[in-house]
Amino acid sequence: MSKAKFSIESQRLNRMIDEHLDTTQKIVKSVYSKYIQLEFIEAEVRQNYKDKKDAEKYLGGFLIDKVQRDINRQVSVLSDNLNAELSRVLSSMENYLTPVGSVMRFDAQSAFLSALTGVGAAGALAGWAAAVAGGSNLGGYILAAKIVGWLSSMGISVGGPAAVMTVISALGGPVTIAIGIGALLAAGLFALLGSDWQRRIAKKTVEQFEKEKVEDQIVVSLRKYWKDTKVALNHSMAGTLNSYDVYLAQLERSLAMSKEELNHRLESIRNVEAFIRTMPTIPETV
Repeated sequence: MSKAKFSIESQRLNRMIDEHLDTTQKIVKSVYSKYIQLEFIEAEVRQNYKDKKDAEKYLGGFLIDKVQRDINRQVSVLSDNLNAELSRVLSSMENYLTPVGSVMRFDAQSAFLSALTGVGAAGALAGWAAAVAGGSNLGGYILAAKIVGWLSSMGISVGGPAAVMTVISALGGPVTIAIGIGALLAAGLFALLGSDWQRRIAKKTVEQFEKEKVEDQIVVSLRKYWKDTKVALNHSMAGTLNSYDVYLAQLERSLAMSKEELNHRLESIRNVEAFIRTMPTIPETV
């Protein structure tokens, strides 16, 4: 199987990202219309807020959290699907691209991961990298520092490299809604008269969300998320193919080595292995 197969798989993953973007935009529209509508908000106000001041203070944040959590949950499923397919592709490529009978396998996963660390924002692939780093010997702790940067670019704070291994499995998702709750609930917005203040607040809330174009801001954020994912994928796929060329060149050099040179290389490897075995183990809590 040639590198052309790898390129075809890359194109297929790109189409998958495009499909996920289209699905994501439909998710946003569905979730937004589910929560940011008069009947739902009025019912929530009547059920949870006995005092107008509490509604004024907390309603906006409550609704944003509802919208964000629902969208994040569904987009995270799409991200997981993409990452699972990426892992399958890399695994199959290792088998296809390694010459029959070769004792030195092409490690597509390591090559992809190495290329991915050179990307500024990884989008959905940040979760893939974290899972790989946490479950392998690929220098996960060092890589975690890079993942922290990716997550921070999506508005997700994890506290530092040591924390990322713990929190990655509980990622809420990629959405960061930067609309400013303070502006949304500006002073005097809910200075309303009349006994039916709950419905008035609900109506004003819907109007303000529309004025601030909250739905559009969410869509823009998620478009960037999937765009970053595609850029990271293509960059890392190209890097993986470059690594394959290096791998083939190494195989050719190995075949051309004399017996003395091979013995020298083997001795060097044994020395490195002996050195590593004498190194102290770094505690997981460090």
